Amino acid sequence: MKIIDLFVPENENDNAPIIDIYPHDIEPDTNTVKLYLNESLPINSLILSLSIIDRDSGDNGRVTWKLNESLLIPFELIRLTENTGELRTKNFLDYELTSEYNLTLEAYDHGRSLPKLTYLNIHIIILDENDNKPKFEDNHIIATINEHVKINNLYGYEIFHLHAYDYDQGLNGEIIYSIINNNEKIFQIDSNTGIIRAMIEFDRKQQDTYVIQVEARDKGIPSLSSRGTITFRIISQNEYSPVCNTNSHNNISWSIMENSEYGTLIGIISCRDDDIDEQNRQISVYSHWFPDEKNDYQNQYKIPFDIITKKSNASESTVFIILSVNGSIDREIISFYKLLLIVSDHGNPPQSINISIEIKILDENDHCPKLHIDSSLIMINRDITKKNFLINLIAFDNDTNSNGNVTFELSPSTAPLFINLYSNGTLIVQTDSNLINDDSLILLYVQIRDHGQPIPCRIVETLRLFIGSNKTNWLNIIKNNNFDDRSLNLDNDGFQQGKRMAHAYSISSTSISSPLFQYPSMPLLSTRKHIFAVFIGSSILMFIVILTMVLCFIDCIHKNTKQKNHKLSMMKTNGVNKHNSIPLTKEKHSLTLLPMTTKNVYKDNSSKNHYKSLISTTKLKPIIAISSSNSHSSSSIDSTTRANTAHNRAMTNTYTYVALNTSEDLMPADFDDHINNNVDNKGIELMMTTV
Repeated sequence: MKIIDLFVPENENDNAPIIDIYPHDIEPDTNTVKLYLNESLPINSLILSLSIIDRDSGDNGRVTWKLNESLLIPFELIRLTENTGELRTKNFLDYELTSEYNLTLEAYDHGRSLPKLTYLNIHIIILDENDNKPKFEDNHIIATINEHVKINNLYGYEIFHLHAYDYDQGLNGEIIYSIINNNEKIFQIDSNTGIIRAMIEFDRKQQDTYVIQVEARDKGIPSLSSRGTITFRIISQNEYSPVCNTNSHNNISWSIMENSEYGTLIGIISCRDDDIDEQNRQISVYSHWFPDEKNDYQNQYKIPFDIITKKSNASESTVFIILSVNGSIDREIISFYKLLLIVSDHGNPPQSINISIEIKILDENDHCPKLHIDSSLIMINRDITKKNFLINLIAFDNDTNSNGNVTFELSPSTAPLFINLYSNGTLIVQTDSNLINDDSLILLYVQIRDHGQPIPCRIVETLRLFIGSNKTNWLNIIKNNNFDDRSLNLDNDGFQQGKRMAHAYSISSTSISSPLFQYPSMPLLSTRKHIFAVFIGSSILMFIVILTMVLCFIDCIHKNTKQKNHKLSMMKTNGVNKHNSIPLTKEKHSLTLLPMTTKNVYKDNSSKNHYKSLISTTKLKPIIAISSSNSHSSSSIDSTTRANTAHNRAMTNTYTYVALNTSEDLMPADFDDHINNNVDNKGIELMMTTV
């Protein structure tokens, strides 16, 4: 008997939940189902059935599902079992209220590693049904017709506009108008527009009232309709049209100051109608503005005026038309408005007049001048502009007339003599003035003011004039042009006081000052360059002095070290010779060192060498003169030997001479017999040795 071990692999979460619905098919690749429902669907009607399965086992196959719904939707999801359910209506559907719904059904398993999710979009479209019938604003309408109105054409004249509304859409909402008990010879109605026209001339003495029954029917299937009645009363002829207190052309021109307060009265128009019949003398006013009132992202504004119609207490036929401010008025946005007023009575047919009103917005000094300049730094090359430098300053003021009339002025307390600024903005710099230093920065405080009334507005701008020459490094001047706005807080004592001030904001400026403007703490640029040069020169000189002192100190240390080494060498040499020395006499002797510059003395006391060569014996012993306390003698050294030992000449101070013995072993090989007999032949032979 064989035992077989079966290996069962652990279940993996490799399947997502599957949503199956009935009776509708899911659209491919969209996970969306569309449902078309009639708005007359009853409550608790079944919309669809659904089941959700997952082929995995365990937690990987356990599915949780829900419908993302709102409390306002007329649907609900009912769970039948753990994996089945139904979608039903819970309220009535109304196409006119909401025509579409979008629902999302989500189903996800409980896989441990990574749960898998499946969703289904349910798009419900409500179909409109003809469930609304047309309605009149009033089922019993009363209107008037003026008698003795002449008929000038075959279509008569308009006496009434019938209107009904239907909330349905499409054909269900289209309305057809008709007159039920109509005598076409008296009234006719346009079936599409509802306009009723009179076909005869009425005379109230013959008949003063006419009643007709009208119907409004939609085009739905089945169609729905409503009926109403219209009562026409024949009144006296509308003889007069309204009359207003305007000129013969009915043109009015008004003006209002910008920024006027709300409720400010602009003008009043009085109108009246002289008809006797009350209906004919009633007046209504209709208005139309130019430009049209707009409220969009590019041009947002509203008409800042209000029109009020008020009846006169003294006469019922008189009406006052009052125009007042009801918003913000800004002349710089809109400088004038045009208004068309239509003043009409209630006659049938009515009579009316048109009144054209132009409202001009007056300017208020609510804007200050602005200097238009690319840079506050103005650079002048005296080698190019050798006499006068001219520039025109330009400033703008959005106000008009005197409010926008701009003048310029320099501060009299700080303006240099070689700079002139005219009131029109022309700035002239006399570049050939002796008062100007090269590479100098000059600050000009320019006052710009308008002439507004009652209080003008002014600003103070800071201009920087840099005056240089061909030697100036202009690139550095431009590169270092980094300014801030601190200099805008200026002292305005130099200008006329008592006027409205505004901070300048059209140019950037700095707090650098100049001696030309009586600020001695801030030197000119040329002076600063001189100071910098002096500082550099002083620094170099101090460096040289310090370096010299250091070198001297090093030299002193070197000499001291050299002297110590020399003394040490003498002590060592004397110690060796003293050990081998042989005293020559019993008398007291002293050792005398020869100076650096010595004279060679020979046997014949001449300064010339008369020996051609020296022949030494087997033992050469150095010979040096020894002086006692009572006598001194000089050593004689062969000049030829000294010339051949140049290094001994350089080290003269290290020579040590020791008295050894007089020797006759060293004899001249060739002696010059022609020695001057006048020379003293007394002497001793000397021989030097170095240690």
